[in-house]
Amino acid sequence: MNSNDVFIVAIGQLPPPVTGLSYITARMIDAIKSNHDMCTANIAANPGQTGLSKHIHRGLRVLTAGTILLRHTFRTGRRCYLVCEGDWGLAYIIFLAALARICRYPTALHHHSFAYIDRPTLLLRLLLGAGGPTLTHVFLCPIMSTKFSTAYGIEPKACIISNSAFVEPDWDFQPPTGPLTIGLLSNLTKEKGLHTFLKLVQSAQAQGLWVKAILAGPVANETDRRLIERATRDLRDVLEYRGPLYGSSKDTFYRDIDIFVFPTQYSHEAEPTVVFEALSAGNLVIAFDRGCIMSQVGANGLIIPTNSNFDQDTVDYLRQAVGQLAELRSERRSRVDTYGALHASSSGVAKQLFRNPAL
Repeated sequence: MNSNDVFIVAIGQLPPPVTGLSYITARMIDAIKSNHDMCTANIAANPGQTGLSKHIHRGLRVLTAGTILLRHTFRTGRRCYLVCEGDWGLAYIIFLAALARICRYPTALHHHSFAYIDRPTLLLRLLLGAGGPTLTHVFLCPIMSTKFSTAYGIEPKACIISNSAFVEPDWDFQPPTGPLTIGLLSNLTKEKGLHTFLKLVQSAQAQGLWVKAILAGPVANETDRRLIERATRDLRDVLEYRGPLYGSSKDTFYRDIDIFVFPTQYSHEAEPTVVFEALSAGNLVIAFDRGCIMSQVGANGLIIPTNSNFDQDTVDYLRQAVGQLAELRSERRSRVDTYGALHASSSGVAKQLFRNPAL
């Protein structure tokens, strides 16, 4: 079938608010749109909505997405691109997957969470039943595909599309000067690594290791805000907090650091874009072994088991890095070049998703 004859109904959460899921969904839709006719259905709640009003609003949007599927039921070459969710959001996806199957849409289900892979759930099993054996699963890395198959005892139709497809390499970086600099940029919560990062900076200082630390991102609650204020006051010569960063300010953050530290313990963590953003600027990465992060980082940093001592393992690694700082910075260009090749390859795979006549 000619790609021009394919029509895609794309359903998922779109910004605002901007989350890892909504950002990648928007970028994936852009990639699909470059090759195919399509329509989209946003099933995200409005920013700030909570409780019952949030679920009512989402439910109405899901019903609207269902009417779009029904409207195009008899269209030649129809396909459905459906973004999977975690927790109770799976209930919405079960309904949509079942409706797409009833309407005989070949459907691609894009996974973005390890929560239901690390701990298999009844809701995901119901989704597999609703979508049926012809469902094509889009995974973020081979680790995700393998663990999913093991968790649910199936060998699904599958393809791999890495989030590196949607993070451009930073060809214009300039290596930083001065002492070894580490950084964390994220939604700053305990589970995303804020507390561990601050403890690490304190441990490095206590052990006589001179490194600079830069912290960036929005703060979710007042307790964590006070924690950051206290840490920047106590470590004023070492720790800098830059707040939420976007656009060129975010690029500057990655250019100003040597090593991105990401001690995430977030249960849904899959293939975080912040890790690719760091790699795209030639940074090394130190992170817990969660989701696809091991395959993201490869030889460009240190992956620490979740049951290990993150502080001490990281301090030991940073001590070696301080002794090799000139070499570490001189190799930055080659790391950007390597990432650029990965980005180009992944972008091509994303654009080709619906050119497969078997889908």
